[in-house]
Formats: sequence, structure tokens, C-alpha cells
Amino acid sequence: MPAGSALWRSEPWHAQATAFVDETLAARGLRRTGPLETIRVQPWSANLRFCYSGRSNGVGWYKANVTPNRFEADLISALAEHDDDRVAPHWAANDAGEFISPDYGPVLGEVVAAQNLRRRWAAVLTRYAELQVSVAQTGIVLPAPTYPPLLVADEFDSRTDDLVARDVVRAAAARLASGPVPLSIQHDDLHPWNVFLAADTAEAVDGARFYDWGDSHFGHPFASTQVGLDQFDDDLAWPVGPEHEELLTAYLLPWRAYADDATLRTLVNDALLVVPVSRALSWERALVDLDPAETEWAQRPGRWLQMAIDRAHIAAATPGGH
Repeated sequence: MPAGSALWRSEPWHAQATAFVDETLAARGLRRTGPLETIRVQPWSANLRFCYSGRSNGVGWYKANVTPNRFEADLISALAEHDDDRVAPHWAANDAGEFISPDYGPVLGEVVAAQNLRRRWAAVLTRYAELQVSVAQTGIVLPAPTYPPLLVADEFDSRTDDLVARDVVRAAAARLASGPVPLSIQHDDLHPWNVFLAADTAEAVDGARFYDWGDSHFGHPFASTQVGLDQFDDDLAWPVGPEHEELLTAYLLPWRAYADDATLRTLVNDALLVVPVSRALSWERALVDLDPAETEWAQRPGRWLQMAIDRAHIAAATPGGH
């Protein structure tokens, strides 16, 4: 039986998806006005688009994930129930974790002018961190993979024989685990094209909503800084440099209830020693049904593990490093 991208390109699966869309629309007094259009098929997910009319006219989306990431539909439901100002709910999901959503409008990467992008993104990082803080404070149970720091260190030990790197990553993980910042949701792919934003204004940022949660996990929240800070042609190195100061300051604002700024920044650098490993784990999940012909993706987990090794050696050789 085909799986992954081979499944999503098959006619039987497409017919099944179409039937689910029609059923969902009918329940809302709507009808489909054209075929489902395949927009993107990747080894880990498929995205299809459709148009509808009836009580209202619009565009909708259909998403399917590989089996390890099918939690995304339930996670979106839980996060939207917790804070629908920051997470847009979907309309329906099936037993395979495939889900249907309306089009919630433009994304930040499309509507923000280049000269405003860094400023708007900084404000969005604050808003995202507020979501993480509220999840941590309420203690809601989320249906997502759980990667606490010490588990990530265990996974790293099983994937490398580099003892220096293993020691550095485990020490950083131990500091994160014992530190003052609680675990929370971690998007793991937070970039300007995964944020709904209506307009290029400060007011619109107050309505920004986050989507595409298939890579996420429950773990140390500062792992989000890996992608969140690394957006504007400033390669994110270890430790975090002054070129990322504006973004890092914005992200850390809501976390100041837990620790002073110096402590938080130290923990960010610890997180950046551990997060390449959790990114490798995320890629391993995503590529579980990889077609042998899709060779361009096969090296992604290994590249992240190599980043963990490289950063660990930099830290080991840095005076005052870890």
C-alpha cells in the first residue's frame, strides 16, 4: 500500500479527500465549486486547495501528514480552544489526522514590506512567546510529541560517538531541565510564512495567528529561537550574536516573569546547543515514509546532528562556554 507522497498523489486518496471536503462543506451549508487542486506534496505532508460557495464564498485548504505527525489536527484544536486569538481553528478532521481549514488570509511574509519585516517579526515573536507562556502557566495537556531536554540528550547519545559533543549537549540539557523556564509548546518551524497577518501594521500584529504545527513538540520553549531568530540573512551562530539582539529581546519579554534577562539569555544559548538534536528528531518523524527517489531530503537529520556536534565543540573550546 502506498504511503507518504505516493499515497497523496494517488487517485483513490484524492477521491477520498474530495468526499471528505464535500461532507464538511455540506454540514456548513456550503458546496465545492471546483476540483481539489494539489498545491504541494512533500515527503511529510500534502496541501490541497478548493473553492466553495453558499452562505459565503471562499477558499479552503486540505492537509494530510505522515503518521507520526498526524497529531497536528488535534494539537490545533487544543491550542485554538486555549487561545483562538493566536491559533486559527480548523473546520474538521478525520481519523487519519487529515484536516480542512478555511483560508485565514495573507501571511506575514506576503504582506510586510522588506523595510518593516524585522520590526514586525520582533513583535510577532513577543506574541508567540506569550502563547508559550500561557500554555506553560495553565498546564494544559497537548497532543504532541514530548521532547524534554534530557530525553533529547539521550537520543543524541544514541546517534553519535563524539564524547565531547555528548557531554556538552547533556550538560546544556541538564541546565535547561533544572532551570526556571517551564516546558511548553515549541512550533519548530516558526517563520514569516507560517503566521497569518492581515496587514503591514502594528495593529495587525495584535491579531497574528500561528499555523503549520506539524513539526512541533512539547519541550523547552527556547528551542523556538533556532528558527525564530534565523530569518534575515544573519546566520544564527553559537552563541547568539548582537545581530539578533532586537529579535531575541522581543522574544524574551514575556519570559521575564521567570528569570532575569542574563539568566534567560544563558538558557537560550543552552537551548541552541540542544535544539539541533530535536530538529533532527523532527526530521526523522517527517521522513518516515520517504520514497527512495526523494534523495534530496534524506540527509536532513544528519545535517542537524552535525550542527549539534559543531556547536558543542565551539562551546567546549570557548572560555566561559559550557
